[in-house]
Amino acid sequence: MYWRDIHRSAPVEYTAPALEPMSLVEVKYQLKISPTITDEDPWVARAIRTATRLVQADLGVTLVRTIWEMTFDQFPCERAIPLSNPPLISVQDLSSFDSLTGIETTFASSNYDVDTFSFPGRICLKPSAIWPTGARELQGGKVRWTAGYSGASAAVTSITRSGAVATVTTTTAHGFSTGQRQTIAGSDQADYNGTFEITVTGAATFTFAVTGGPVSPATGVLTVTTMGVPDRAIHMMALLITHWDQCRSAVDDDSMTSIPLGYNALGSDRLVAFG
Repeated sequence: MYWRDIHRSAPVEYTAPALEPMSLVEVKYQLKISPTITDEDPWVARAIRTATRLVQADLGVTLVRTIWEMTFDQFPCERAIPLSNPPLISVQDLSSFDSLTGIETTFASSNYDVDTFSFPGRICLKPSAIWPTGARELQGGKVRWTAGYSGASAAVTSITRSGAVATVTTTTAHGFSTGQRQTIAGSDQADYNGTFEITVTGAATFTFAVTGGPVSPATGVLTVTTMGVPDRAIHMMALLITHWDQCRSAVDDDSMTSIPLGYNALGSDRLVAFG
């Protein structure tokens, strides 16, 4: 059968993202909520999670690195299997289930190539290989893959603060650009953790605005991760969260029916250009 005709389960989060595209600090600043006021934090955190999932569903993409898993009934007659929720980063496992015993067998990665350049990405069978045979009729195959825009983490040597400016020094040259969004994690001081727009000051240094008065230098196992989420997706999230904040009574009693002006226009072509 062709892949389009094969029954597949909806992709499920095998490993949820470690962070959201927008940080609590960032959204509170946008909503003009003082960083010292924490009563609103649970509401803001829920709004961020909900906006992330809604924008992902509307655009058909994965914003932050997530491991997905999906089962399917049969292997296709085509020599490629497209994977949803792009952009594809890597494939962790492709396996089949024996029709008699139900035992799961991993299909060796030497039998296929992973096409991360296509949008969506694909598992491409090598010319000398064939898909697994003897799989059971229902849920005969399973695939697990990593997708998302976020990049890999880099080690941080130190974070120091002078007033409202934090300076980050990375272990090696970071290759970042001013205006990029970077996520700091691992600090024992919560004010340093989050997603921030940075200003590059050197090959291995950059700065960002920090709220509160955390001690300097920061302590902990510090990392910085390039988010890489398209600006348009971030703007869609910001529109949603601001709209919900301004209409809280409708949100709270589940009578919200409108969407913010411009939201549909931003997502009209489903971010294909960002592949």
